Amino acid sequence: MRQAWLLFVLLAPLACSHKTGYEVPAWARFDCPSGTHPQLGSLGAEIFRTCVDKAGVRDGPFVSWYRRTGIIGSKKTYRHGEFSGVGTNYHPNGKKLSEGKYVDGVRDGEWRLWDEHGTLEAIQTYDAELGGKLVDEKDFPAPGRDP
Repeated sequence: MRQAWLLFVLLAPLACSHKTGYEVPAWARFDCPSGTHPQLGSLGAEIFRTCVDKAGVRDGPFVSWYRRTGIIGSKKTYRHGEFSGVGTNYHPNGKKLSEGKYVDGVRDGEWRLWDEHGTLEAIQTYDAELGGKLVDEKDFPAPGRDP
C-alpha cells in the first residue's frame, strides 16, 4: 500500500500535465473566483492560465509564461471578459517589459516601458475615455543609444 501511495504522489503531477499538455508552474496556480473554473491555453510562444465562467467568458486572474523557459510573460486580471486593473508584461528574461492600468479592456493613464536590462525606456499616457488612445509619450534613451 505504501508503495502504491508513493507511486501516486510521484505520478499525479505528470497526469495533470498530460491532460492539458502544459505543466503549470507553482507561481501560476491560483484559486478562481466563485462561479468560474481554470482554463489553460496557448498564445504563440506563451502558455496561459486564467478563469472562465460557464459561458466561457474570462473573469479573474490571468497569467502567462514562456513555453520554453517557464518564465512569467504577463500578469493581468479579467473582469467580465475585459482586462481590468494593473497589467504587467515581462521580457523573456523575466525583467519587466511594461506595466500600467486597464479600464474596461483598454489602457488608461501612465504605462511604463523598460528594456530587457530593466532600464526605463518610456512613459506612455493613454486615455480610456478615448478608447485607450495614446495621448502622450516621454522617451528616456539609454546612454549611448540614439533618442
